[in-house]
Amino acid sequence: MKAVLKRTLLLFSIVQLISVKSLAQEKQNQFIIKIGEVEVISLSDGIVPTDAFKLLKEEHSGLIDSLLTKSGVENPVNIQVNAFLVLLDNKKILIDAGAGDFLNIDSAGKLVESLKMAGYEPKDITDILLTHVHADHSGGLAIDNESVFPNAIIHLHELEYNYYIDNKNLNGMKEMERIFFLKEQAILALYKNRIKTFKGSKKIFPEIKTVPLLGHTPGHTAYLLKSNHNKILFWGDMVHIKEIQFVLPNLADSYDIDIEKGKNQRLKIYKNLARKKLTIAGAHIKFPGIGKLNKSKNEYEWIPIE
Repeated sequence: MKAVLKRTLLLFSIVQLISVKSLAQEKQNQFIIKIGEVEVISLSDGIVPTDAFKLLKEEHSGLIDSLLTKSGVENPVNIQVNAFLVLLDNKKILIDAGAGDFLNIDSAGKLVESLKMAGYEPKDITDILLTHVHADHSGGLAIDNESVFPNAIIHLHELEYNYYIDNKNLNGMKEMERIFFLKEQAILALYKNRIKTFKGSKKIFPEIKTVPLLGHTPGHTAYLLKSNHNKILFWGDMVHIKEIQFVLPNLADSYDIDIEKGKNQRLKIYKNLARKKLTIAGAHIKFPGIGKLNKSKNEYEWIPIE
């Protein structure tokens, strides 16, 4: 619970094959690729300025400062927020929904704009797969306390849903932490009759399978898309600041509800994906957020899609 409180205060205070050669294209806030027979569009929701020293523990400030300097990245770090549109048969499926107006900052909440630039309207979305309910992933489900996606079914892990509908989790929270929790809870309530939960690993669609990566939140889940032997994993919040976390994967992440479990999930998934050379879609990696991991000793290198 302490990690939840830190995460909400921090947000408020700082306000394997893939065929892409002829189909990948970047147009401002969108990037289009093809995974087998399925088209995937990366959509930018904007950026959220974040204090790296608070996010990744201040006792490591010397290492963090050195890595930021080496990478040419200034603190606060402008963390990218990406969502992904999957065009699957007659389905138009969003992976996460960005921040909307939840964080009340001008630099984020641009998903609908990006979606329209790609040629789609919110009413076109049939399904939204939430990796988790943190504000920068679920906030875009609502604008001015009204639902944005009138026809979408919301899919999320049962543990995630149960956590956010249980008011016992408000016990011990300070005012600002309560505000975040209740706002996230209210967003889910707007879609109450259109929420489908799942347990463990299962196929939501024939081409899309859930991959629970619990720890960051109670029900944090990645989604694996497979088409014609081509795969991509939409991994949610397995990294926030790649310039630091891929080099120092043992660092604790203050956004994790379960610090140890979250860290262990990262260590495990980094190693596994680097070994398999699996294509990754990251919510917080520089747009378009798609690439692969390469392992060198105890460090990892992000290889962006070209």
